[in-house]
Amino acid sequence: MIIIFFFSFNKCTVTKGHGHRCSANLNTTRKAVYFPLLPSFILFSYRYIAAALNISAAARRNSFLTGSRFVAIGGTFSVFALDASCGRETISVIVAEVTKAIISEPHDIAFPTVTREKLEEVARVTQARWDYPRACGFMDGKHIRIEKPEHSGSAYWNYKNFYSIVLLAVCDHDYRVLLYDVGSAGRAGDAAVYRSSWIKQFLDANDQVFPPTKDLGQVGPVQYHILVDGGFGQSLRFVRPYRDAEADTPEKRRFNEKHSSARRMIESTFGILARRFQILMHPMQVIPSTAGRIIKALLVLHNLLPRRQDFLQGVRRFAPDESTLHSVERTRTGSAAAAKAARERITLYYTQKYGPARE
Repeated sequence: MIIIFFFSFNKCTVTKGHGHRCSANLNTTRKAVYFPLLPSFILFSYRYIAAALNISAAARRNSFLTGSRFVAIGGTFSVFALDASCGRETISVIVAEVTKAIISEPHDIAFPTVTREKLEEVARVTQARWDYPRACGFMDGKHIRIEKPEHSGSAYWNYKNFYSIVLLAVCDHDYRVLLYDVGSAGRAGDAAVYRSSWIKQFLDANDQVFPPTKDLGQVGPVQYHILVDGGFGQSLRFVRPYRDAEADTPEKRRFNEKHSSARRMIESTFGILARRFQILMHPMQVIPSTAGRIIKALLVLHNLLPRRQDFLQGVRRFAPDESTLHSVERTRTGSAAAAKAARERITLYYTQKYGPARE
């Protein structure tokens, strides 16, 4: 849903302790701006971050509206400065303050600690909805378009032939992001990004949050794991589909279909993120570090939205447009015996449950 807000930006004034600020008036119709957030959600978010904006009450609200508008729809600091009759540096400072506040204040609410109970819930719902057992998350990486950073050479130039930073995320069964890492240069592939990511650090240090391995029907033990595509290496906690050359039986192809159906949750999550925030629909015209902060702020806002029941209406599964968010390049990596065993046992589980697959 897209709500129309009407902003009237007046000339900048000097406020002690804050410098220049832009004054926004929601009660006029001088300039219409499409703002892809519900009014109630804007107020809901403002209550969380207001205290973090260490300025006067009036300036705080105006800065929040200006900064959150930039975060939502994007553009350049120069264009926003013209709209607001402010200096470009003023807009830059406001966006930095607002994104920092969004990341710091409501972050723990948007990203509660991942617990065993949460992963058990994801696995239970995933099996009920998509008939895939033991899946407690879905991971993928996407390229976020940016303008070419100065003096960066080809570091941010990706295999799709544009400049980008990488967003790596794990989501649950309800389009919420559980874990994320953002900011790697676009030249890297999935596996390379993961190896240096905070997600890997967290999972390596907190394997105990995964529920204990237990038997799956009559086929033997299958561990709880995260679904990934062929761009990632397999491990105890990561299971990918059979490669085309490996999927040489109807039963293996049936496994791939089940795996793909469940893993589509992460594609849908990226799609919802792109459609909620128009800034992702075109190259972000900021330096990579600023782009990374903006993406973190968007993830916080994205996770807060579904937690309010009045924002759930109209949400449906869809994949991101390839003109907005692009898959990260696949890289060849080794596989782990535990993941292969889990895949084979789940394949056998379907055979025992449904009989031989037919094509």
